[in-house]
Amino acid sequence: MATSTVQIAVVLAALFAGYWLFLRPKASSSASAGDLPAAGAGLKGAQAGLNGAVDTGRDFVAGLNLTGKKIVIFYGSQTGTAEDYGTRIAKEAKARFGLSSLVCDPEDYDFDNLDTVPEDCLVVFSLATYGEGEPTDNAVQLLEFLKEDPQFSNGGDLSNLRYVVFGLGNSTYEHFNAMARNVDNRLTELGAKRIGPRGEGDDDKSMEEDYLAWKDDMFAALQAEMGWEEGAGGDVADFEVTELSEVDQAKVYLGELSARALSGTRGVFDAKNPYAAPLIKAEELFEDGERNCVFAEFDITDSGIRYQTGDHVGVWPVNPDREVERMLSVLGLSDKRDQAIEVKSLDPALAKVPFPIPTTYETMFRNYLDISAPASRQTMGAFAKYAPSDDARAMLERLGSDKAYFHDQVGEKCLRLSEVLMLAAGDAPVATPTVWSIPVDRIIGALPRLQPRYYSISSSPKLYPNSIHVTAVVLKYDPVPGANRVFGVGTNYLLNLKQAANGTGPSEREEGAPVYHLEGPRGKYKKGVHYAAPIHVRRSNFRLPTSPKVPIVMIGPGTGVAPFRGFIQDRVALARKAKEKDGPDALKDWGTIDLFYGCRRSTWDFLYKAEWDDYARELDGKFRMHTALSREEGQPKVYVQQLLRDEGDRIGKALVQDKGYAYICGDAGNMAKAVERELATILGRAKGGSDEDGEKELKLLKDRNRLLLDPWLVLKASVSKAPARLSVPSAARTASTASHSLTDRLSLPRDALLDAASRLNRLEQLYETLEARVDELEARVTKLEDEQVERQELFKRPENAGLLAKKWKNAALHLAFEQNPQKFDRLSRTFLIKHLSLSNIRPVEPDKLLTEPARIQAKLIRDYSNFASISPLKLRKLNTTVRLLSKLISTPMVASALALAKIFAGRESKRTDKKRRHSEAHPPPTQQEQLDVSLELLINEVIAGRITPSEAVSLIATLFELEGKPLSSQELDNVLDRLQPVAGEDGDDEEAV
Repeated sequence: MATSTVQIAVVLAALFAGYWLFLRPKASSSASAGDLPAAGAGLKGAQAGLNGAVDTGRDFVAGLNLTGKKIVIFYGSQTGTAEDYGTRIAKEAKARFGLSSLVCDPEDYDFDNLDTVPEDCLVVFSLATYGEGEPTDNAVQLLEFLKEDPQFSNGGDLSNLRYVVFGLGNSTYEHFNAMARNVDNRLTELGAKRIGPRGEGDDDKSMEEDYLAWKDDMFAALQAEMGWEEGAGGDVADFEVTELSEVDQAKVYLGELSARALSGTRGVFDAKNPYAAPLIKAEELFEDGERNCVFAEFDITDSGIRYQTGDHVGVWPVNPDREVERMLSVLGLSDKRDQAIEVKSLDPALAKVPFPIPTTYETMFRNYLDISAPASRQTMGAFAKYAPSDDARAMLERLGSDKAYFHDQVGEKCLRLSEVLMLAAGDAPVATPTVWSIPVDRIIGALPRLQPRYYSISSSPKLYPNSIHVTAVVLKYDPVPGANRVFGVGTNYLLNLKQAANGTGPSEREEGAPVYHLEGPRGKYKKGVHYAAPIHVRRSNFRLPTSPKVPIVMIGPGTGVAPFRGFIQDRVALARKAKEKDGPDALKDWGTIDLFYGCRRSTWDFLYKAEWDDYARELDGKFRMHTALSREEGQPKVYVQQLLRDEGDRIGKALVQDKGYAYICGDAGNMAKAVERELATILGRAKGGSDEDGEKELKLLKDRNRLLLDPWLVLKASVSKAPARLSVPSAARTASTASHSLTDRLSLPRDALLDAASRLNRLEQLYETLEARVDELEARVTKLEDEQVERQELFKRPENAGLLAKKWKNAALHLAFEQNPQKFDRLSRTFLIKHLSLSNIRPVEPDKLLTEPARIQAKLIRDYSNFASISPLKLRKLNTTVRLLSKLISTPMVASALALAKIFAGRESKRTDKKRRHSEAHPPPTQQEQLDVSLELLINEVIAGRITPSEAVSLIATLFELEGKPLSSQELDNVLDRLQPVAGEDGDDEEAV
């Protein structure tokens, strides 16, 4: 009876949550200490607390006033790093001045009230630059608002505003820290006052050192400007660790990465719930004592995991045994390694527990914390007071305050935290460490979470649908003479897997090489002599053009060739089908395929050498491989950029005249830059112009996604570009993981949530019945992918619309879906229609929303093109709706439609007067001008394979019809004649047109 009562309460809470989400304004995403349930360890850091206490909508100033806080921090983050630095600023502000902060996602707030921020408050921006000088996805709205001619609430400037900026970028890219610089410059132009210097972190050198150098100057300037009292905060821990005397061992996490993994229940596998993939093949592609290259093939049969050519696979390693034992010893925990512990966040607004609990000390260090990471200078001074001797204390204090000393003793040698503590205590590297009395809660706060390592997938699902291939050079090097050798955690984990799978014992391995515990939690990663590793797939925008008629140029020296092996396999699979259907001449109209590869010697590290000739034969000479050998005996050194220069005329024709695609994968620091310079020269010559013209053409290729990069620096920082659209399978996986975070987005009273969900952090049992439905959906999606009709099905299947909405990732909707799928569909449609109405777009019948996509998109274009005459408030709502539609109705037509909208608004030409107000519209172009420019854009979209000719004709015809200027039959025939020759697919598309 009690169980039934709880279930009824849960359902009622879910339905109330659905009402709350759809019929009320979206709650803000800031947080306040003390507003969260005690079980809030699973909440998303700073994005839960304020919602539980007050509803300020999109007004962050109201949030400051209602909570009495003096600092609001906005983070523009793609992978979480900028958010982490924002949280660090909030923690230090609390420690120095005793002031609490709101840490907020800028996408959730409006900024027209910046002129109402109280003068005794501070606004902080922690902003990453993404891609080629672009804002991160969640900061686009902020930059767009500031770059336009913003109208503030009180109609004045920002003379009241005090702000701080820290940027995150990489100096190997042309537009270094462009986002932070643009926001800073624009705020200054609008009258705001920056406090302290602008911080610019450089991931190519040392982001951490850049941050530490900046924040000391910034906080000093902050104290002088704001008059805040130093030392008011004190030393406060982020966590509380409790040793458990009684615990159900079956519920203790021993390395499991998700609740499903612990309970053994089946679910969708993704970053929140990795799949233990069996290793079915492992070998070394080359080895010479100094360098190893590992090939690993993971089995994904019956897992539900699907990947696309060009995606990345994340492999979740563990820390080496040596590092785990050293950390346990230096903290005096060796005898308590199996002690079960509970960890609680003392301020969920600023710190969340970084791993699942309860767990044990040994598991925490082996599986969850990155104890193999280089030590941070900031931790040195913090840990000095726990030193076992005066000498050790003095050394740590100096390491924390003297940048040069830290560089010489720690940074240059890449010492880990445990090694630094031993060094300070005077211990020999192989001695039993002196015990330090550092509380475990401080260790948890100081060390980052152990993250997956990402690798470009080196296979194609068209040839290997049930396995994922990884190609990785094993990282090992001597940082400086006399220092301990450094071994990369992820690649040496793969090497250990290969050695274990092939029966190579520890005695046969390289001296000093790390040894890993490979059996996994409770032995789940080993069955007999076979091993497995936890993996998940991360989507990439590194994609081939849809049509094989489009030429492609690939540049990938070393293991940069990995994704291109998948590309070639993809084309081989298409060639086999084409020949079966159309005979031996099926490839005569295909574009050229050029691969520029580099290695040291042809007889040693030439990766997959035996395969390339086979691929060339199957592709009937369309595929050409150009190999640069840098250390071939008796031969001069040759690099890929030299081979590009030799083939410059062919490459220029492929990219300029034939509208081909280019791809670069490999070292971003040197190779990628040199290749881009060479490509610019080639492009300039192909255009009949100068190198400067070539630079412009290179930028144009990037803007049109016809030059795509997958450099190592991007992969190491986990900031590769997100896919242009959310695919159905990834949306389904995203939706299914929402059950872990019910309270992330709900604005329900704490007591109601606790009563309804019976302590919300233990939700897993409520979703077992839902998982069968998720599996069913995944199977349906797989079938759609196999039939290659995903684009059409996004419109035809109403249930997918709800799953595609990123903001609906919460458990309440899943419960509602489980109870009544039809009600779920109605909620989805109601939500979209409501936002269309808010954006001054006429409401649409729900059925037509999904059955007449071209007409609906054309209505959106028409209203969007009139934005020059609407108010700034409606414009922001309209922009929000555009982004929402791009997620809900997620096809490439959206991008094409919005580009057309700008043409119809006459906004393609640059403004001559930056002060021009929204009410001053540009003279509209003529119908013929609109048609010519629209056709040029659509031709590029069709060539790129992002839309089909039938979609292009439907879109442009409907748009002109709604404009009251229907195209004549002759004009439509002309459109069709222009589109057909460039179509990526001939038969079915022409028939549909």
